[in-house]
Amino acid sequence: MTTHASTAQSTLYGSRGSGSAAIEAALEICGLPYRSVRASTWEPDSAQAELRDVNPLGQIPTLVLPDGSVMTESAAILIHLGLQAKPGLLLPAEASARAQSIRGLVFIAANCYSAISIIDYPERWTEATSGKGREQLRAGTR
Repeated sequence: MTTHASTAQSTLYGSRGSGSAAIEAALEICGLPYRSVRASTWEPDSAQAELRDVNPLGQIPTLVLPDGSVMTESAAILIHLGLQAKPGLLLPAEASARAQSIRGLVFIAANCYSAISIIDYPERWTEATSGKGREQLRAGTR
């Protein structure tokens, strides 16, 4: 757990191997204070209970803002931070370039993450119980 000193800080729930790295990088670039909490379903010793208290779905990354509101979805969090940051710091200052950057973030979330979910959790997407059946689904998704 990393804590960056300040009273008005966000809390970032995430884990190595998750989308939280991009959010952590954005928080660092912006110089925003945050507390980092390791929480994931694949790490039984992580702070899953604390995460579920703020996000019952247990999604990571989850960012709890200083006002207590909860944000999920990497693209939405990055867009929010980009719009809050000094113009040009995370998102381009020029409107047209900023629009294209936001389009790119949404494109990745809408078109790439679903495939990653199938590759990471094939059991959610097939009735196949064998390793071979799940590997076939992974291969087809790739």
